[in-house]
Amino acid sequence: MIVLVSALNCPGANAKNIQFHGKLKEVIKKHRDSVHAAAQKSQKLAMKSAATEKVNHPRILYFYARWAEPCKRMEHRLKESMQPWADQVDFVAYDVDDEANASIIRKYQVSPIPTVLYLDKSGKIASMNIGYSKNTDINSCIEKIIPGS
Repeated sequence: MIVLVSALNCPGANAKNIQFHGKLKEVIKKHRDSVHAAAQKSQKLAMKSAATEKVNHPRILYFYARWAEPCKRMEHRLKESMQPWADQVDFVAYDVDDEANASIIRKYQVSPIPTVLYLDKSGKIASMNIGYSKNTDINSCIEKIIPGS
């Protein structure tokens, strides 16, 4: 473990004149690089999310957690039910444990998982499923967002 003690409380010290050397300098650089990489990844995910929000056709937003068994079963069931409409609807999955998804989770006030939102082409919620759902319920919700169904 490395503990950094601030020298800023020392007379005449400020952030500009503090220099780190050797291993400590390497550790700080690696940390700074990893924070920068994480920020870039988060920004890319946010851009992907924003791009998804602007799509002009129906979407299914699936909120899940990788560790939850009902979510694992629900994802399989959703993909199975979606096959006939795969070219007419977008499927977007959001891991609730990923901080990059926090804003969309707040936007739709997702709490229990799995949660599935069915958005029409204008982006309005047409229906939703909370918890594990039957294929008939999923199909019914998909039909509500597909024009002409």
